[in-house]
Amino acid sequence: MPVKGLMLVFWGIVLAALDLRINQVDLLPDPLGYVLAFAGCLAMSRANGAAGPAALAAFLLIFLSIPDVIEHKEILSTNGSVTYYQDRYWVISIFKNLVDLFFVWRLLSVIHELASERSHADLATAALHSRRLYLWMTVAGMSWTAIFWVYPQSLWVAAIPLFIFWVFVILKLLKVISRAHRELADERGFA
Repeated sequence: MPVKGLMLVFWGIVLAALDLRINQVDLLPDPLGYVLAFAGCLAMSRANGAAGPAALAAFLLIFLSIPDVIEHKEILSTNGSVTYYQDRYWVISIFKNLVDLFFVWRLLSVIHELASERSHADLATAALHSRRLYLWMTVAGMSWTAIFWVYPQSLWVAAIPLFIFWVFVILKLLKVISRAHRELADERGFA
């Protein structure tokens, strides 16, 4: 895959993961990150067709992430001075999370396959490990969201450990992509 393809995906994931909001408007909109990820996966798919499904998922994520640019929340309940909210577009959010999981799964599968072909066993193992962590992070996040709908007061019990796990998984994912970019580069312009 072209060298710049993986780096576009890297920066796309960084933009999609960062959430800087002022007055409920995301200043680093996720669709922009997914445009970069799509461009990177498209460049990769030209050299390695196995990246095609990741490119398609990134393309879908561009549109699925648009409702999140401006937060749309409805009040679930109020308990004293604490107000609990629910995202109006929760069905889209669930589908977006599943497509995002597929995107990362396919991306890491391509890295695993290329690393295995080129005898980079450590990188291949890191890609598989990161893939499993991302799966567990997605399952944990979606489970927590479902529990929160039923028991809104449970928010803080799991939110902080889940956020720490999310940061760890995203950093590990970015490290694997960066390593793949460095270690899989060769004279044909692949990375």
